[in-house]
Amino acid sequence: MCGRFTLRVSARAIAEQFAVFEVPPFTARFNIAPTQPVPVIRLAPEQAEPRRELVWLRWGLVPGWAQDATNRQPA
Repeated sequence: MCGRFTLRVSARAIAEQFAVFEVPPFTARFNIAPTQPVPVIRLAPEQAEPRRELVWLRWGLVPGWAQDATNRQPA
């Protein structure tokens, strides 16, 4: 699967741009491939007042026929 991208901005710049206060430090990455963890800004789930948070999620696509994220062949 193709879908590589780069992350060239600093953690501090992301925190300022999205008004996120708790951002763990990370370095620039110039070849992010599927299955690698990437920082994502999202609204914090189940909060009384909506706020943004940075979380690490797995980049990629899990096909509809896959039984789980590790199964790559049709059942």
